[in-house]
Amino acid sequence: MPRPSTENQRIRDERQKHILRAAARVFARKGLMAATISDIAAAAQVSHGLTYHYFTSKEEIFKQLVTRAMHGSERLLREAHAREGTVTERLRWLLTEMIEGAKESADDLLIVQQAVISEAVPPDIRELVLHGSQIPLELLSNLLHEGQLHGEIVAGNPDQLALLCFACIQGICSNTTLSLNQYSIEPETLLHLFLNH
Repeated sequence: MPRPSTENQRIRDERQKHILRAAARVFARKGLMAATISDIAAAAQVSHGLTYHYFTSKEEIFKQLVTRAMHGSERLLREAHAREGTVTERLRWLLTEMIEGAKESADDLLIVQQAVISEAVPPDIRELVLHGSQIPLELLSNLLHEGQLHGEIVAGNPDQLALLCFACIQGICSNTTLSLNQYSIEPETLLHLFLNH
């Protein structure tokens, strides 16, 4: 008896996610230029042909990973805005989610960084990151500005504070990726940089 189409779709989605997870590990270590479809297939423990069945090229896989990472950041920022509580409480939640999330998906950060700095990355993918990072930055800047209006957040240009916050998070995530655990920073420590004491 044939499987229902919903079951086929579920299996297809699971296989794609599995290949994407394996590809993230490969791209994070090798970069787009050095990585091959064979590397990705081997990491996913699937055939070369099956990988091509789901994706047309390694560039398509890389682009999907970048898009996923960018959407994840925007989703977290939008959720932080929508949450109940003070700006301090929402910012604490946001920083915790971002730093803890980096431990689970540290490869995503390296892939996004590669998309910006590697000359091997196609221009449309680089543009995706540069354009996609604007919305999270604006959302964080707005949250910080709201906190300034309530006296919770330090004075200063909220756009620059947002850039500083993201730079700190990227540094913390890079340390996580490199397993520099002796230098791990708790979300509360980062939060205190922005609070109006």
